[in-house]
Amino acid sequence: HAVTNQILFQRGCPYTCTFCKSPIISSKIRNNSAQNILKQLKHRYDKFGLNNFFIIDSNFTIDKQRLEEFFRLITSSELFGKINLMIQTSISIPITDEELEGLKRVGVTMYLIGVERFNDESRKLIKKPGSNDQVMALIKKLHSHGIKTIVNILINFPFETRELIESEAEYIEESLPYVSFIYINYLSPMPGTYVFKNDLKE
Repeated sequence: HAVTNQILFQRGCPYTCTFCKSPIISSKIRNNSAQNILKQLKHRYDKFGLNNFFIIDSNFTIDKQRLEEFFRLITSSELFGKINLMIQTSISIPITDEELEGLKRVGVTMYLIGVERFNDESRKLIKKPGSNDQVMALIKKLHSHGIKTIVNILINFPFETRELIESEAEYIEESLPYVSFIYINYLSPMPGTYVFKNDLKE
């Protein structure tokens, strides 16, 4: 089995999801440079023989300048063709066909998106950006480029009903031909988050 090394090159998030710690910490994004990313990946590859990495930046593709520099540095380095990368990013961040080809070229094989809910109204309630149409368009686009997709789903919100879960299950079923994995997670409210301070009182 391959050993996957998790590495963080970004702090902060511009979004204000009610269940997330990011609004508490900071909405300002602080990125490590593309040069630093390459340096850290190369260190782990050379010293420990690792070649599978999960870059756990909340929105790896949000800084387009850094993304292009990352493409340039990896393709011209000795890591080119030797590493596999998994990234995560928001469904609301536009991604072009050219950028997806760039990601695939530098070794991105997995693309994780936090859909959380397959219902537009539910997504608004938890302040999660994006729509069902955007989700379906993105996962189909990723599939067409041969990049595996992981979809995160988050349940156990106070507003849930049986009917809502059943309707969202239909969208999940519709997405199955285009995704590789669906992670269904159970909400555990963290102190300080909107969900913890407000929804638990209801």
